[in-house]
Amino acid sequence: MSYLNRKIYKNCVLKNILFTMGVYLLYAIPLEARDWESIKKSGVLKVSLRESSTLNYNGTNSNHGLNHDMVNNFAKLHNLKMEFIITKSFADLWKRDGEILLKNNKIATPDIYDKVDIAADILTVTAQREKLIKMSPYIDNVELLFGNHNLKISSYKDLIGKRVLTWDAMSFSTILKTQFEKQNIPYKVTLVYEKENKLLLPKGHKVGKDIVNLYLFSGDAKVSGKMLYHHIINDYADVGINDGVSVMSNLFENSYYRENLRPLIPAQEQTSKLAWGSDKKNLILNKKINEFMEIDKKNGNFSKRFYKYISMSLDEYNQLINMIE
Repeated sequence: MSYLNRKIYKNCVLKNILFTMGVYLLYAIPLEARDWESIKKSGVLKVSLRESSTLNYNGTNSNHGLNHDMVNNFAKLHNLKMEFIITKSFADLWKRDGEILLKNNKIATPDIYDKVDIAADILTVTAQREKLIKMSPYIDNVELLFGNHNLKISSYKDLIGKRVLTWDAMSFSTILKTQFEKQNIPYKVTLVYEKENKLLLPKGHKVGKDIVNLYLFSGDAKVSGKMLYHHIINDYADVGINDGVSVMSNLFENSYYRENLRPLIPAQEQTSKLAWGSDKKNLILNKKINEFMEIDKKNGNFSKRFYKYISMSLDEYNQLINMIE
């Protein structure tokens, strides 16, 4: 091989080595949440939203949803454009490397915050979740059991023999199990699936008469929040559980739901809070979010937005919450 050919060959080998190393480093270095300075410099706020009734994002050209409008106002306040991704599954908000952190009691920042700055969502604040992310509450909440108008439920014991439907990945299943065990109420968990708007049960499944039949969608199930109401109206289940504000919004928004469903009893004695999520390390962003939420309440914007999407005043809603307390 001539000197010139050897030189060309070495240059090609060197370029290949450098290219390979570059690719390796690109994938070896993990993505990290952007700090506030990086967000401001980009001019874009990246947001996760789930299509979940009128509280998050409903996909229409107007009246997008309470959280969509609120986080959009936060972006405008700081001269940022909002760029959002639709998160399909609630479980996707709590995964790291494909593993659901909440389910396995692992402490790490979920992957979603490598892609977005804020999860503007209906996240119930729990001690376990606060170990993973910064939770910024925006409204008090009470979880409600709901069902058909003719259903008589005045206590948890009245759920024996009934079919109760919720998601395995959400805090509702934990609330129910805690109450069942606290009150010595027998229950059996059955994983269910949805196909073509129908609830699918394991072959040979029989409804227990002396237990609560707890039907849970699996952690990765991509089921619209509205389908919970659909399945109960269509007698696939008797009782559902949801955030009080979600129950109220669905009943006010949909006359068919309102004519057939009603709130039953609070799911637990104490109230909770609904919050946005963000990376705990992003201290300045988290401070900005909390400042915005205080301003949003004081200037009346949150109250107007709440009435727009829930069709009840914030004062009326707070009276409901105080009755539970």
